[in-house]
Amino acid sequence: MRKTYAAIVLIISLCALAVVTGFTAKTTLTKAQNEIVNTVKVASTKTTKTGSKNLIKYQLDVNKPILTITSPQFKNIDVEALKKEIGKDHVGVDSKHQKLHLNMKDNIDQDGKGSFSIVTTNDQRMIIDFSDINEEQLLMTLLNSDGKDAILDTEEKIDDPGVGSEEHLSTESSESKDKTARKGVDEDDNGDEDGDDDDDGVDEDANIHEDEDDPSKGWIRSENMMVTPGHDVTNSDGSKRVPVLYFGALNYALEGLSVRRSVAGRPLRSGLLGAVGRTSIGTGRMNNVTAANSAIIYVPQNGNLNAVQTNNEKKRKNSFYTNTFGDGKLPPPKQIFGSGAYKAGDKVYRGSQRNFVTTNIFDYYGDGSGDITKPKLFGPDAKNIGDYTGLVKKQTRLYYKTYKDPVTDQVSTMQRLIFYQKIDGYQVRVKITQRFDADNGVIINHEFTNVGTRYMDNFTGYVFRDITFMRNHNMKTSDQSNVLRSLGHHKGIYAAQADSDSKIEMQLSGYEDSPYAWSGRGTKSTFFEADKKDHFPWSYDGTIKKPNAFVDVNDVGDKDTEPGFANSWIADTIEYDGGISMHTKNQSLAPNQTVTMSYATNLVPIPEKPELYIDDAKKKDDPATMQPEDKTIKIDGKWMSAKSNNVMVKYLVRPAQDENNAKKDKIELLEKGIKITNGFQNQNDKEKKAVVPHNWSTEVKLDQLNTGINEFYAIAIDKEGRTSKIKRTYINLRNRDEQQAEPAITIRSPQEGTEKLLPYDPRTDLNFIDKINISGKSYSPSGNFEIKYFVDNDFEGIPLVSEENYGVTKLYDWELKDFSLKPYMNDSSPHHVTFRIYSKEKDGEGNEITKEHFDDFWFQMGEKGPEPQNDGSLNIIAPSTMDFGTLHIASNSEKKAKPNFDGHFFVDDHRKKDQRSNPIKVTLTSEDFTKDRKKQEKLETELLWGKGKVDEKRPYIIQSDELSNRVVLTDVVKKNLKLKIKRDQKVKDGQYGSVFTWTACDCP
Repeated sequence: MRKTYAAIVLIISLCALAVVTGFTAKTTLTKAQNEIVNTVKVASTKTTKTGSKNLIKYQLDVNKPILTITSPQFKNIDVEALKKEIGKDHVGVDSKHQKLHLNMKDNIDQDGKGSFSIVTTNDQRMIIDFSDINEEQLLMTLLNSDGKDAILDTEEKIDDPGVGSEEHLSTESSESKDKTARKGVDEDDNGDEDGDDDDDGVDEDANIHEDEDDPSKGWIRSENMMVTPGHDVTNSDGSKRVPVLYFGALNYALEGLSVRRSVAGRPLRSGLLGAVGRTSIGTGRMNNVTAANSAIIYVPQNGNLNAVQTNNEKKRKNSFYTNTFGDGKLPPPKQIFGSGAYKAGDKVYRGSQRNFVTTNIFDYYGDGSGDITKPKLFGPDAKNIGDYTGLVKKQTRLYYKTYKDPVTDQVSTMQRLIFYQKIDGYQVRVKITQRFDADNGVIINHEFTNVGTRYMDNFTGYVFRDITFMRNHNMKTSDQSNVLRSLGHHKGIYAAQADSDSKIEMQLSGYEDSPYAWSGRGTKSTFFEADKKDHFPWSYDGTIKKPNAFVDVNDVGDKDTEPGFANSWIADTIEYDGGISMHTKNQSLAPNQTVTMSYATNLVPIPEKPELYIDDAKKKDDPATMQPEDKTIKIDGKWMSAKSNNVMVKYLVRPAQDENNAKKDKIELLEKGIKITNGFQNQNDKEKKAVVPHNWSTEVKLDQLNTGINEFYAIAIDKEGRTSKIKRTYINLRNRDEQQAEPAITIRSPQEGTEKLLPYDPRTDLNFIDKINISGKSYSPSGNFEIKYFVDNDFEGIPLVSEENYGVTKLYDWELKDFSLKPYMNDSSPHHVTFRIYSKEKDGEGNEITKEHFDDFWFQMGEKGPEPQNDGSLNIIAPSTMDFGTLHIASNSEKKAKPNFDGHFFVDDHRKKDQRSNPIKVTLTSEDFTKDRKKQEKLETELLWGKGKVDEKRPYIIQSDELSNRVVLTDVVKKNLKLKIKRDQKVKDGQYGSVFTWTACDCP
């Protein structure tokens, strides 16, 4: 009979049952009941003339009475009123991080209780977060919950006559409840009823619920469209440049158009005879909420970010820079006399209809394409075609949520738009989430989930984005002024336009779920319906023509084609609609399965100074290499300028510096820099408006360089004296001694320095089952090398790595993943894997030769050393701790919990083969769960295995595998083991622990 034991410490935490609705305080529930628990609540709210007065009641530790308030609407708090109530020395203001730090030491009783008031300066909705000195969140809630997401004050309501009465802005009070609960009616609707297709006839699916409606998720639903500001920049004149993100059109987001009205039909024009002959202003829905948009708003000193857009230039308060056609309040319509038609480019295109999201779900309809590689696509505004609805109105939701930026540590707000497409038994939920990054770029994520009842054997999700630069909702239409150019290195696309003072970058790579395919052309509108004449975005003859973007769903478009930074995929002489098409990989989508796609945008103003770029610029730790036999090295680049027709580029070369002084370097370049061209390079006005890149090139001679790493640094200067930022690249000039450097390879993990007599034992890793990863570092003097590995007496070798032109000063990190040890599990002999690097070098005469180096990795099952461990023993390897979690259990009730633990459960069988006929029996015993070492407070528990109780007389039986002496029980334990906890009134909150003992034996 052989026995082995493994003891484990078990922990369980109890806390009182909490039933909540809305927002509630987070408390430290593992403390004793007689200790003070930090809490905050909003006791009452009163409406004031300017906003509201909110009574806040709290209980804090009397020794640490610090309360921190955080809000993205920080500026709407009347700080002076707080200082007057609490004391100005007890209120700390951190405007940068939108925080108030309150010391309540003079405003708290002996029980730690107190109260104060928060006065808001307007009636905008305010997300507010309270936390204690330990940064433990106590409460997140919403003040002014009935207020506006974007304010439109009475004095800001504008009478903009435009053309006829259509451009009249309704002055209906914000208190009146019209059909849309809208705070500020758009000029288009003239107070009329909603559009002609106000109901799509599709009811909400009662079986679908949004996770975002769970208060614990931190999302807040908004009934109105809204803008979210990023990190603003203050200009020298006191004005601010504020990036904003929003869904749909900017004018509707600023006005707070309701979500309900956004997804309704277009407003109606006035008829010839009153209500007779009224037609829709445009096609589709009022506002395309699937458009994840961003803009820059310039706000004058003491101005209001939320001031609405108007076509009356005298009353316009802010300046608006957008990048999608139809985003914002377009100029008023101009009727073509006598025809009843309206000139293109007027407000019939409002609502940002050229930036939209859709799927291939319509192709499952009977009238589909019949070709799964070229699905028939419909936009989200297409509806009631058979059973197809491109956007189910009653299931369209908008949410927002605060979060802390991990880079800037600032509190910001993200938005999420949810809509559904359905046809027959197919239904897809689309979640679009957008948030700012640390650089004011906008990260946009799409989640496509099959929420229908039917399996989708081919699914693709799509985003189509028009790029049209608009300044104060006007655009330039004379030239092809928004040419799409490459960001270089397959990163994505950018476009720039000097007249609109805007540049937008689209980063389409670098994310785990970056678009499978993208193309710098192709755009349609939300109401697009594919047919035999227009099969957008597919090109049926195999070539890409305007405006199609892809050959089929397997074509990745421009993703794998790199024309070089600032170059275009299409000749500048060809006019086309500037737009970006992207989609997910075509794949099956089972019910409840999700596929995601992410990309990022960044809208920035065009700098007045010239811009300079070096093609394929190298870093100091990975320089370009120049051989001693080379006479020159070529450096290429580009310059651009939106303000000047004449630009010059200068450069200098020197040994690389530890640190650079940009101010000193600029002076040296201006005074001593070598001109790359004779005088200034020129561009015409058309090139300047389109911010066209211009090439420059120079050759650095061998006698300009020193042995080692050299720095090439350059600057662009325009004729008006403005200078670019300094750009740098690095060059390594190797000497002949370096030519003789030797390659090297070494093994670092899972163990260095193994030998035949000192092999690695995989069982020392508690996570080992039957595979290991072997990794290390290598060096190749030339950067051109191959790595192979050889197992035992294999002389052919298996290729692992092959690199060309890898950095000559860089070490290479290599890894052999999931090397299987199954053939050796019952083999007690030592084995080895040899890793060998083959480096292509040149000898002293310049002839190509191959140099080698190797390292061995030795391993052996069982004890380290030459003697096998077939001593007949059994061994249990188990995690040191197991956690049954924190449970909310009301008095006189019970709950079951499953264990969580890291690592694996193993039973190692070192019996000889002829002894393995007897099965292994595994049993479990446990001690009482107690609160402390004195074991005075016990918890009533019952240990369960499967459907019964844990019983030593009912062991778990293992029939040992003759080919392997390790049995993995991890999943068995996780599946079968449960703990039933019963709580009576005497049990206190806290942490309870026990000791489990596992026994394995081959006893009868």
